Amino acid sequence: MKHGMKNFIRLVIGLFVCSIGIVLTIQANLGLSPWDAFHHGLSKNLGITMGQASMLLGIIVVIVDMFLGENLGVGTILNMFLIGIFMDFFMINNIIPVSTNIVIGFIMLFIGMFIIGIGCVIYIGAGYGSGPRDGLMVALHKKTKRPVKTIKTCIEMFAL
Repeated sequence: MKHGMKNFIRLVIGLFVCSIGIVLTIQANLGLSPWDAFHHGLSKNLGITMGQASMLLGIIVVIVDMFLGENLGVGTILNMFLIGIFMDFFMINNIIPVSTNIVIGFIMLFIGMFIIGIGCVIYIGAGYGSGPRDGLMVALHKKTKRPVKTIKTCIEMFAL
């Protein structure tokens, strides 16, 4: 195996850490990020969990990535599935409770964002590729030659 078992474990741990951060931001009860708002809408309309909605949308984004010629890594595929599985684990089992206090909510939100950043450093540093949504950003940047910040903003606005 090119990257070895140590880096594979790093990948899985990073995705686990990311999912903790994502759930913290959701359970902060202060609103949702654009992608989580999209996942929430899908989950309510399709009668599935937010994690399942995340996986379903991830599959669609990966298909678009492939048509745009973006290379997919093991990290891309595992991100697509494990983040959703871990999110559902935390949310279904109420491991991270929903905040009912605005101060606690803001603390959860900021800690969640920080933890997402740490998780991304861990899993991307394993060298197995980025997640589906970041792959879409890179593919669109390559195809359109537009600045990454413009592409990222447009993608986030679409997710709203």
